[in-house]
Amino acid sequence: MDKLLFKFRDVEICRRHERYFIKYDAGSHVDVRREDEISEQEALTAAMGEEAVMKFLFELQERLIREGVDPFVSNTD
Repeated sequence: MDKLLFKFRDVEICRRHERYFIKYDAGSHVDVRREDEISEQEALTAAMGEEAVMKFLFELQERLIREGVDPFVSNTD
């Protein structure tokens, strides 16, 4: 069961057991839902407010690209 820690518009940060996830819409014109695992520190930092979560999402997308993952493709069912 997910425990919601932070929500801003369509961005949710939650804890599932002892792991942390960020759920968000990565699409611009089409709904592209993603859920990516993040660290506890990243969850706490991103949950500091609107500006912090938006900055974190850009950093996360850049990190995914560096890792060879397309951050604009859904990874949820």
